[in-house]
Amino acid sequence: MKKRPSRKSTSRAAKADRILVVDDNKGIREIVASMLTTAGYRCRAVPGGRQALKLLASGHKFDLITSEIGNEPMDGISLLDQLKRKYPDIPVLMVTAGYGVSSVLEAMRSGAYGYLLKPFEREQLYFAVQRALEYCRLKAENRALRAKLARLAGMG
Repeated sequence: MKKRPSRKSTSRAAKADRILVVDDNKGIREIVASMLTTAGYRCRAVPGGRQALKLLASGHKFDLITSEIGNEPMDGISLLDQLKRKYPDIPVLMVTAGYGVSSVLEAMRSGAYGYLLKPFEREQLYFAVQRALEYCRLKAENRALRAKLARLAGMG
């Protein structure tokens, strides 16, 4: 049986993690940002992909982005495509309610780290976010170790 991450461990591990919540539904956007803030993450919430891209272009840094697939006017898949081109190291967690499996598969093929189906429980959100951030940390650690090995190999 897998151990679920506790809220306490999520908060402690996440102090410096910055999350951008993108959802055109104001109520959902505020609830998700509030849940993540309560868990210890630093959140910023915007209604659409254009605002998200403007924030990133202006120098704001995020460790994770959550995006609703069905956002208007820029849908989550279009945002994901631009994010993967311009900011490939930021994991993107897609959120969807009324879109079918084909939309989720398209998002995963386009480079989304994962997805959440609405309605979701608070613990599902915490777990998905924690997993995505840990994956990103492991990728960065792997890159650093490979670079170190390459330097050491070059010295020998």
